Amino acid sequence: MSHHRRRFFNTLQPSNESSSTSSPSIPILSNISNKSNNCIKQQALPLSFSTVSSSFQIFSVNNNQMNEEEDEEMTEIINKTNHPILLVNSPTCFNILEKSNFIKVEKDLQTIKYNGRQEVGSIRSNVPFSGNSLIDYFEIQILDTGDKSSIMIGLTNSKSDFINTKYPGFEIDSFGYYGSDGKCYNNCKGLSIKNYSDNEEDDFKFMKDDIIGCGINYFRKTIFFTKNGIFIGDVFQLETIEKLKNISFGKLFPTIGLHSRGECIKIIFKDFLFDLNKLIKNEKHLIEKEINNSLIEDKDDLEMMNDLDLIIREYLYIHGYSNTLKAFEKCSGLKPIYNFNEIEKRKEICNLIENGNSLKALELIENNNLINDNNILIKIHCQIFIEMIKENKRMDALNYARKYLSNFILNNNESLKKYLIDTIGLLSYNNLNDCPLNYLLNIENRRELSNEVNQMILLIENDKKNISSLEYIVKQIELTNEELQRVGGGKLVDTLFL
Repeated sequence: MSHHRRRFFNTLQPSNESSSTSSPSIPILSNISNKSNNCIKQQALPLSFSTVSSSFQIFSVNNNQMNEEEDEEMTEIINKTNHPILLVNSPTCFNILEKSNFIKVEKDLQTIKYNGRQEVGSIRSNVPFSGNSLIDYFEIQILDTGDKSSIMIGLTNSKSDFINTKYPGFEIDSFGYYGSDGKCYNNCKGLSIKNYSDNEEDDFKFMKDDIIGCGINYFRKTIFFTKNGIFIGDVFQLETIEKLKNISFGKLFPTIGLHSRGECIKIIFKDFLFDLNKLIKNEKHLIEKEINNSLIEDKDDLEMMNDLDLIIREYLYIHGYSNTLKAFEKCSGLKPIYNFNEIEKRKEICNLIENGNSLKALELIENNNLINDNNILIKIHCQIFIEMIKENKRMDALNYARKYLSNFILNNNESLKKYLIDTIGLLSYNNLNDCPLNYLLNIENRRELSNEVNQMILLIENDKKNISSLEYIVKQIELTNEELQRVGGGKLVDTLFL
């Protein structure tokens, strides 16, 4: 191992601090395998600083690809704890851990040069696009076309091995736009961009100082390209390719390939020449239009307003907003259907819990026969115990635990058993502010119990659902967003209303 490599690994050794002190977690690029020194697969794992040294043994895989000058520069850059490869969730620079040995990366981590002879050299961004936007996009500036302008800009799939001696677009699930012939490629098959424009073929070849862009439209599920701020077209349709070739796309990495002497580019992730905001605005308009066209058409405005009124009224009833409910029914012309005495009684019990008087709340619950869930009863007893601890009534709390809580320790519900043990464990701490169980002491804990009691009483009084339709709608939107992000679909719903 060279002097520089030895110095590099020495800086990554774990400190001698006590292992009881947890280290801040950061995403480290690890689990990198080597296939004939060409194929590298990345997986992001959350590791602490104390495990960085073992994770960075990945450098031994590619040490034969580094010359001494590059080795020294990499050591200097990666020794910085704020290195962008380690800390970001969206692309900001190139990933030097996966670079081909035919690519030289400048210290800004955004400029690359070709330093090979005959082989293709590729490199991709530090992380893939997140898929949290309606459109993800990046650009490159052609600083030098080299001998042949054989520069490829494109995207590679996070679900596949990254081969750093192949162009993006030369694999079945990667895409590229080639500067030498002005064509777009997928699985080595070139597609003439002239199909998407009236310009001549030569207009799409790369020249020095050109700004070339590549993006993903998650609404249309397309890959598009731009040149010098002009939209070329949606060239690839992801869904079609997935069906025809039986493949699955994960998140996509911005990727660049170089192949001739002198080629040099700089990658750009913000302040684009292309008017991305205008494209996003147009896409939002189309989405809104599509949503509006898909609304149920067999109802007139009056019927739809009535449905909305019913959804709002149900929400106010379930959450005990009696005064607001009365005003809303009067304003909307709805006929009252709920028993306001029951709402007030349920509201009083919940308010007592939230204000720290769970003992009084339990009296009202038992006097009105509103208990049908033993697990919630245990939580109420726990909350009474917690309030005694907060008031420094430790002997009262101990006696209460012996009388009401000890019988529940053998409960089969594991999460409830843990909650019960944590609650009794508060007795062990004199300083509650530094107690690791202080989550039991905050207002959120009271509110959570109040909500559970409210839902229990609703089921007893009405034998109906205890979650409003409005909340179901919100949960469905959240789940839809999560699924869209999981498959790289962007936060479409959020995007519409921002």
